[in-house]
Amino acid sequence: MSPTVQATINYLRADAGGAKVSMITGKLVDENVNPFVSTIEQIRDCRTDSQKPDFGLSGWTWAEIEPIKLKSDERPSHPSVRSVEEMVQHLTDAKRVQVFDSAVRRVEKVDQTPDIGRDSTLKTPQAVQLAHCDYTNISGRACLERNTDWDLSQGRFLIVNVWIPLSHAVTNPPLAIGVPVNWRNFHIGECQLIYANRTGLMNLVKDSSELQWNYVSSLNIDEALIFKTFDSEPDELSWISTPHSAFWTEIEPNQPLRQSIELRCAVELN
Repeated sequence: MSPTVQATINYLRADAGGAKVSMITGKLVDENVNPFVSTIEQIRDCRTDSQKPDFGLSGWTWAEIEPIKLKSDERPSHPSVRSVEEMVQHLTDAKRVQVFDSAVRRVEKVDQTPDIGRDSTLKTPQAVQLAHCDYTNISGRACLERNTDWDLSQGRFLIVNVWIPLSHAVTNPPLAIGVPVNWRNFHIGECQLIYANRTGLMNLVKDSSELQWNYVSSLNIDEALIFKTFDSEPDELSWISTPHSAFWTEIEPNQPLRQSIELRCAVELN
């Protein structure tokens, strides 16, 4: 059996209707009661598994990749973008793939409290320490409409996150991927993300959800986590968006904090 670590995962409370969070400060908006709860979970290290997870069945996997090269503005170079697009196209057997966004995170805050990962005093977004799904059915489609010129009226479309360490292997905080044991018991609540000029939507996972948490220990700069964050037509065994959360581990506390990049890909399946 693969080893596991014990770590805190932060959830939306089972009795909470939802939450509103400022994407400028990272603080709750118009909330008098803390809607979050923290639970100690067993998180399974998949590094030593004989087979990697099947992306189509589990919603996530990991793969080898060329280390990402950044331009002076912290955006990935064109060759790095093409490499990611080709990997995702091969993995999903897609008709086409387009990287439409990227975000560098250089973690500075050592804190295990629920956090959306935004702080206007820090240079980059921090680790999101809440079990969450990046998109709802509405916001995922709106994201594709906003960032591509594709005809979304026919066919099946995904948004896929490719998550890659930048300068060293990630030990703290790594990323946990949740796979629902039974999607019918997978409970979520809506979270409004308040930007300066728009309001976005994502789902927060509730503590009553039945999830198997997984991670890959010491993910290195030549490896990528790949996970589905939106599916326009999930089947009866799948779900719209894969739950995930950063978490803190005491295994290697003296290692440097995470530096990573996320490349978000629009995917049109065949």
